[in-house]
Amino acid sequence: MKFIIKLLVLVMISYFVYVYIILKPSNDKAWELEFQTPSTVEFIDEDRVKINHIHDWEYTDEFQTSVRYFDETYNMKNLRRVWFVLEPFSKWQAVAHTYFVFDFQYQEPIAFSIEARREVNEAYSGGAGLVGGYELYYSWGTERDFTGKRAYRDNATLYMYPLKLSGSRMINLFKTLAEETNTLADHPRFYNTLFDNCTNELAKIVRKANPAALPWYSLYVLPGYADYFLYDHGYIDTRLSKNELRQMYNITDIVRQNYKEGFSDAIRDVISVAVLP
Repeated sequence: MKFIIKLLVLVMISYFVYVYIILKPSNDKAWELEFQTPSTVEFIDEDRVKINHIHDWEYTDEFQTSVRYFDETYNMKNLRRVWFVLEPFSKWQAVAHTYFVFDFQYQEPIAFSIEARREVNEAYSGGAGLVGGYELYYSWGTERDFTGKRAYRDNATLYMYPLKLSGSRMINLFKTLAEETNTLADHPRFYNTLFDNCTNELAKIVRKANPAALPWYSLYVLPGYADYFLYDHGYIDTRLSKNELRQMYNITDIVRQNYKEGFSDAIRDVISVAVLP
């Protein structure tokens, strides 16, 4: 038994030495096309930011049909709503991808997502994500790109929840995400399947923006039920029961049916009928 314990300790020490000391993250690799052009942010004044390299790709059922990026300036005083999007993985519902969507007055919605940055011909693997196989990738994109890609091209199921946040908390969140985007661009870090994934990275940024916003949540490493966590803490409208929650906020069919014409307004028309606070 003592031998096994010593062996486990040695393995853990070796793991941390290898991943956090020997390996060095880098922005200079042969990246897959999707990860070649990271977003950066310029702070114009205390209210306005310019986001560079906003992803705005278009897709067919299987492939992207155009690769496009653009720059856009946003006045944070015009921020009207924040949405939390959950994409459960079909094989194991406890695992999911999550991201934010921000609604601005007078402008199209913009999304923020955290990904595992893959090199050319590199597939995603949870095991590789435990041993420094990927860098982190923070990106800003249109709702048409980030949400359309998942529901329309990838045939994924999506749930999109309006969050109950004050105006100041929305602004603090958006501003902190913008700041962290630049920090990562200058100082690359590794993605980690358990400790630095899409959801717990978002949670860290949320806590940095508003330290009292979220308590520690054991399922940050398994985020498939993050919507229920937000519901329990009052960030999602509790006039619905948990059993009704996903049925009401499932946007999958809306996106697929309206992808070519544009689905952002269709989503908000359906959800705003009964559930927006």
